[in-house]
Amino acid sequence: MEKRLLWKFNLIDLILIALVLFSLAALVYKITIGNNDGDRSYEFLYVCDGAPADLLYAVGEGEKCVDADAGTELGTVSRVNVEEIQATPSKAKATIATRVKGTALEHGVNVGDSLYLKGQKIQLIVGGSVFEVYISDIRSDN
Repeated sequence: MEKRLLWKFNLIDLILIALVLFSLAALVYKITIGNNDGDRSYEFLYVCDGAPADLLYAVGEGEKCVDADAGTELGTVSRVNVEEIQATPSKAKATIATRVKGTALEHGVNVGDSLYLKGQKIQLIVGGSVFEVYISDIRSDN
């Protein structure tokens, strides 16, 4: 009787069953393991060309950074380099570095639901201040 049941399935039925089982296995893998497969740690370097010097000197290591437009958390400040602008002593230029987890894409790094590229201008919230910065470099830590 078992032999007859097996013979009722033809080759196309077996291929379809195998395809459905493979699809389910791929879906389970994607949901459980595959989501964080591309996540890596990156260092983002932001340059602020001109802001009040006292605000830039107040930026310290460990402060949270957030993209003001998208609301995406961009890690915490790992280092800051502030240089006063000679022509206007009340203004300064700064390089701010953060570490953030994201997924590498063809043209940039995806963090949360936002894509970040070198040269992109963003409004960066650091602590209680907002700075207009551009991303000067994105380095993979891996």
